[in-house]
Parts: sequence; structure tokens; C-alpha cells
Amino acid sequence: MIEYVNFQNDVRFIADDEDGDCMDIDVKPGVEKVIFGDYYDFFLKLSKKVFPDVKELHISEYAGVISISNEMFPNVRKVTSEKNFYREGSMLCGGLHGDFSLYNTFCLKPDETADLSGISAILDFAFSGSETLNVTGSDGINTYNREAFNNSAIGRLPFVNGVKCINGMVFDVDTECDNVVFPDEDEDLHTIANHLPFEKIKQITVHRGSTVQLLYRCNTLPKAINICGNLGESVCQTKEEMASRLTIDSIAELCDREGVENINIFDDSKTYKSIDSIVYSYDGKRLLKCPRGKTGHVTIPKGTEIIAANAFKHCHIDSVSFPSTLIQLENDAFASSTVKKIDFGIGIKAIGWFSFMNCRELKSIVIPHQMEVIEKYAFYESGVESVSFEGEEPIPGTAVLLPSDKDNLCCVDEGAFRRCDIEKVIVSDRVHLQQNSFGNIKELTTDKYDDSIIDTVFKNSVEAVVKITIGDRMTVLPYAYAFAMHGDETLLHKACRGYFANGSAEMKSQIDSSFMLGNNDDAREIMAEKMYMMDNSNDAAKTFLQQHSMKIVKYVCDRNSSATKKERILTNYTRLDMLSDDTLHYVLEYANDNNMPILAAEVLDRINKNEAKNNNPEHTFRSFDFLRVQ
Repeated sequence: MIEYVNFQNDVRFIADDEDGDCMDIDVKPGVEKVIFGDYYDFFLKLSKKVFPDVKELHISEYAGVISISNEMFPNVRKVTSEKNFYREGSMLCGGLHGDFSLYNTFCLKPDETADLSGISAILDFAFSGSETLNVTGSDGINTYNREAFNNSAIGRLPFVNGVKCINGMVFDVDTECDNVVFPDEDEDLHTIANHLPFEKIKQITVHRGSTVQLLYRCNTLPKAINICGNLGESVCQTKEEMASRLTIDSIAELCDREGVENINIFDDSKTYKSIDSIVYSYDGKRLLKCPRGKTGHVTIPKGTEIIAANAFKHCHIDSVSFPSTLIQLENDAFASSTVKKIDFGIGIKAIGWFSFMNCRELKSIVIPHQMEVIEKYAFYESGVESVSFEGEEPIPGTAVLLPSDKDNLCCVDEGAFRRCDIEKVIVSDRVHLQQNSFGNIKELTTDKYDDSIIDTVFKNSVEAVVKITIGDRMTVLPYAYAFAMHGDETLLHKACRGYFANGSAEMKSQIDSSFMLGNNDDAREIMAEKMYMMDNSNDAAKTFLQQHSMKIVKYVCDRNSSATKKERILTNYTRLDMLSDDTLHYVLEYANDNNMPILAAEVLDRINKNEAKNNNPEHTFRSFDFLRVQ
């Protein structure tokens, strides 16, 4: 049902029904004022009607949404409103708390001016039909699309160096232009339109730090950005200089954007420069930022002393070489990058906090001889699976930390290699490990006992047991042992010190029996098994396992796994002499019933050996001297 809504004589709005939206309008010739009445929304943009006699629009207090085209009321130059949402003036503007958007300029003549003072956003087609090129007060505009100027004299402006710009507003770029040059050399740009197709442009050139700040807010950016002109000093006093001080932060933001591969800086203020598309301080001593999209190898030039925080964060480079002049990596320098290979050079002495955190592609680290400290969480959750000093052969899954007497003392700080794929650590007393330096190691070999070794192994360790070899002495410590000692860690240190430093048989026996610290038989069985698997000389664990072997074997036989896997496990138990005589006969019967000839043969062999063996079988510690890298 169509309703005719009347708010004044000679003006009729047309609605779908009594409670519907007004979708059309009729205005008699000669009417100069149209009232938008209460309790209706007015969606009139689809109407093609034109009312050139109307000079004024009035908005009632409870009027709803007003959506009209400039062409419907081309000669309106006055808007009055009882509703706070709509601003009075020569154009239709709406908003709350002084944050106004421009809806309609109507059809301004060439000699008229569009005053945008107090307006923060321009809606699409707001200038449609307007022939003016006179725009003022645009410095407060921060949101608009290039469609705002469609079908207008402004929209028909030609590209100049690949750019369309009006009163400090860049509203379009030419995707066919090889190098888009912004007109900011002599003019301060206020804003850049949303959603401009920068990703289709090879490169752009800007001349001011303030323009750089505008660029990083854009949705997309080109691969190459040329930055020219005076970018400002790093230490500033005035408000204008303060804006320039933000330049490097803005450049860093540009570098962090996906797709940006090259940043080329030509700085008249001699504050910044670029080398191989990477941003440096002008004196070259400080590397500030590498574009995220840069790929391949990066050679950092001689003279660079510091790599700034986050400089290569999230970058897509493959490898990097450090110069001899480099002395410092600040926090997160290469964090979450794709770097696969690092040549640390002969100068760097410290690898900073989180420097290579989450570098999943980084598999091997070669430490130079002059290194003094690998700081906290430097390689945390990286892909590192081998660490060695320069000149040593990397071993997968192993950290070989054996500097020569001529090398600096080296400290591997807390969490430096935590959550890396390193299970074995071979370390000399010239390397100081801190709490949780390696968080998930299974074996540790060194030549001198220190309490920090135990702390390294067990502070937040995720491994159930760890084999420790110090000099010619070896033992296996369960995590349960350390867990039980949390109330008094000195007991753990006392036991290890007594055995490794003094060779105390009592302390060795205490360590060998530490599986008994488990809070139930299941925990003790698991811990004893793991300890004995790593140290077959542990008679305490062996005796305990033999006593509980029937339970352990039945668990293997009853669990839901393949016959091949069961045979392999039981064969290994048999070879390691973990089973009592009664259990051996049970396993033999099980092997025969389930067609496991290999297992049956091993059990028969073990039964024969048990009958012939003496009461004091020889058990010797295995030497790990071959692990030491000469």
C-alpha cells in the first residue's frame, strides 16, 4: 500500500505504507523550501527527479535518515535543522559530538567554494554534480574514498605525476604510472583517500616526513617507496619538529607492511639513509629497519654497530652476514623472521633478548669465538637443532659448547634455547649455563660439576629423565627427583655434588634409586624404565623393574597397538634383562600363541643365560669421552 506523507503544502513524500520509509518525493514548481518531517527515514537517492527551485532544506527534530542526491536539489544552499545530528550550513552534514561527515555539497557552481571546516569524513558521491575546484578547510578530513569526487569537476582533474590532489587531499593515483610522485615538495598533504590501489603501482616518491606518516595508514602499499627531502632531526623541540620526529616510526611502520620490499631514502636533513633498501641512521652506525618484503641475502656493511630492536622482525630474508664492527643486537632484532643462516662475523659479543625468537627456519647456529653472552630467550621457540662454536662440526639435535682456552668465557642465559629441537648438550666449564638455558634436553655432558648444571636440566624441563655425564662419571636423573626436591633443592645439589665431585657411592645409590620418589607404583615403573633404558648399569632400577615386570608386560600385551610394535617392545625388555624368570615364561607363551618368532628366540636365549650366569654380573659405566670435540 502506498502512502502519501505531507509535512507541508505542495510537497508530498511517498512511502510504502504508514510506517514505511519514504522512497520518493514530489515538489510543485516554485517551492523553495522542503521540510523533512518527523518519524520517517528518507531514502531518495534512487529517484531521478530534479527540483531546481528548492533553495533550502529543513530537518525536523525527529526526522530519521536522509539519503538524497545532489542532483535532486542542485540549488540548495541552506540547510536548517532542529535535530542535533544534522549540522546547519550550506551543505548537508551529519554526525555526533562534533564529528561530522559530509553527505551533500549539492551542485556547486565553478565560482562557489566548498568549505570543509569542521568536517572529518566525506561520503561517496558527496561532490557529484559540483563544478567547483575551490575547496577550503580540508585539513581536518581523515576519511574518504576516491568515489567522493565521482561525477564532479574535482574528479575530472588530470593526473599530475600519477596523482590527483585537491587542497592537500590525495584522492586518486594512476596505476599506469611507473613512479607516482606525491605533490608534497611544496605543499603539506593532509590526507590520502582510503583503498587507493597502491599494490598495482611499482613505486611512489614522497618528500616529507608528514607524508610518510600518512602512507603507513593506507590499506595497501607499493613494493618500492622513495623518501626524499628534509625528514627532520631526531631530537626536536617545536610542535612542527615533533611531527618530524615521528618519521622514523612511520618508516618502520611502512617496512612492517606486507608487500613493501624497498625503502630508498634521500634525506636532506642527513638524519636517515638507505643502503640496499634498508634504513640506517645517516652515519650508518645504527641499522633501523628492513622492509618485510625484502628477500635473499643481506650483507650488513662495515661501520654498522647496532641493529635496532625489531629491525628484521617478520622479515622474509634468507640469510645475513654481520660486519666486524657490529657490537650489539637489540631486543627482537630478527624475531619471527624467515632467516635460515647467520654469519655472526668477528665483532659481535652479545646476542640480545629475543633476538631470534620464533625463527622457525633457522636450524643451525655457529657461535664465533669472541661471543661473551647469549642473552635471555635469544633463540626461544626457534627451529634451532644444532649449536656449535666456530670450527666445530654441527651435530643435529646437539649443542656442542666447547670454546678453546683462547676464547672468551661465554654465558648462555635463561631460556636462550628453550623450546628448540636440542636434546643433547655437550659443554665445557668455560661456558656458564643459566636456569633453563635448554628446556628439553635429554643428555648433558660436561667436564666439571656446578649446581647451575642441575638447574639448567631441571628448571621447567619437559623431559622425564636426563642423562648427565661429568668427566668419567655418569648418571640419570628423573624429573620426579627434581620435583620432589622443590622444597629443598639443596638436597638435589648435595646428592649430585657428592657423586660427581667426590665419587660418593652413597650419593650414586641415592640417585639410582630416585625413581622411588614417584607418588605411586605406576609413576615409579615409568621412571625406573626410562632411567634403565638410558643407564643399563642402574641395578636399583633393574631390580625394581624385574619385581614389577609381570604388570609391565601385561600392560603392553593388553594395550591397543600392533603385534609388530608389541613384539618390538617386549624384545627390547628381554634383551635389557628387565624381566623376571616368571615373566620370561609368560612372554614365551605369549610369543608362541601370537606367532612372534623373534621374541620367542630372544626369550629362550635370555632364559638360558639366566641359568648360566653368575651372581655378580659385570656392569661398567660407558665412557662419553668420544663426544668431546677436540
